[in-house]
Amino acid sequence: MKPEEFEVKDWVPDPEKLFEEIREAAFQIYEARQANGVPGDEVMDWFDAEARVRAKHGL
Repeated sequence: MKPEEFEVKDWVPDPEKLFEEIREAAFQIYEARQANGVPGDEVMDWFDAEARVRAKHGL
């Protein structure tokens, strides 16, 4: 692949805003998990939230 064929991202999220978005998503995942009695833990909630937010932003 030639260098000019690479897609250049001109938008880079603010790390603090990205962290806050992940934190909020993790809390929502936690609340839904608790409400439905689904087993899990905060680490897996965080990883799930991080994956969702990164996918949302194409990161």
